[in-house]
Amino acid sequence: MGQKSATLTLYSIGHALIDFLSVATLFQSISLDASLSRELAGVLILFYDLAAFALQPLFGMLVDLRRWQRSIAIVGCLLVASGFLWMDTPFLAVTFVGVGNAMYHVGGAVAALRITPGKAGPAGAFVAPGTLGLCAGIVCGPIIGFPLGLLALAVLLLAFLIHCNGERGQVSDEEMVTKAVKFSPMLANNLVLLVLVAVGLRSVIGNLAGFTWKSNPLTETLLTYGALVFGAEFLGKLFGGYIADRFGWARTLTLAMILATVLLPLGFLVDDEAGVLAGLFGVSMFNIAMPITLIVVVNLLPGREGFAFGLTAFVLIAAALPWFMGMVPPAKYPAVPLALVTGAATLLLWWCLRRYNKITT
Repeated sequence: MGQKSATLTLYSIGHALIDFLSVATLFQSISLDASLSRELAGVLILFYDLAAFALQPLFGMLVDLRRWQRSIAIVGCLLVASGFLWMDTPFLAVTFVGVGNAMYHVGGAVAALRITPGKAGPAGAFVAPGTLGLCAGIVCGPIIGFPLGLLALAVLLLAFLIHCNGERGQVSDEEMVTKAVKFSPMLANNLVLLVLVAVGLRSVIGNLAGFTWKSNPLTETLLTYGALVFGAEFLGKLFGGYIADRFGWARTLTLAMILATVLLPLGFLVDDEAGVLAGLFGVSMFNIAMPITLIVVVNLLPGREGFAFGLTAFVLIAAALPWFMGMVPPAKYPAVPLALVTGAATLLLWWCLRRYNKITT
């Protein structure tokens, strides 16, 4: 395995571990505190999401300014690993893992993005394992007595390996500058804004696409449902970037989003095996857009990879806040708004990539 592949693998597996321990600590701290009401538990989950996502642009600016991606990732590991020590004070435990999670995401993302600048594949390879970690944390976290200490030891080992790995496989600042695409800052900023609107629409779609499938034996348990949906999301993110690098970003994203516009609503309208498969395939197609939109924003903000990554994370949580806070009532016929929002995101992303291709070629 070459240096680039080894570095990308290290940070990607680390992403899964960090999300696993962070989310498991969150849910186990809630499970252990019998006095915690349902409302306070919801506030704690919201606080974690805000810490883990909303702080990323700030840490991203720090990384861009000082080039401390490795150090930020290591500190993030240490904070997440120490979170379980404060389980008797849920707010403190969640503070540790939320802030540490944000730090690792930014540090690890910048390291991954500097392996092959301008390519969507490494972006997807870094982001995708976080989906598996999130799923594992949701499933294992509420189990009283789940060995968080062993996970914490694994994260400490991760920090040690990142330290030993150094900057191997990452290009220098000078090479990043020479590889950066030159274009008008005003055009770039306007396009970044539109792409972020599309990212926000993707977050809305993710909150609308809560399939039911209650009567289907394939997904009759929450564990099975979660494994299928998170697995489909993982595959879309993991392979989407590499497919886009091979066949073209605009072509890949447009086709994937058109398929998602058709298949995601079918996941609601059809409740048999065909509906399950349509919904899962739609989830994969929808998540192919993730590494493409991320690398477009990164390329439009040359030299600010950390801020670009953090900005997309911030938009995701900002667009999801109305659902987290219970401000959006459940749709009576979710397939209709899902189709409309997915279609709008498809058109916007198609137009953005056309403009991007014009100003970068």
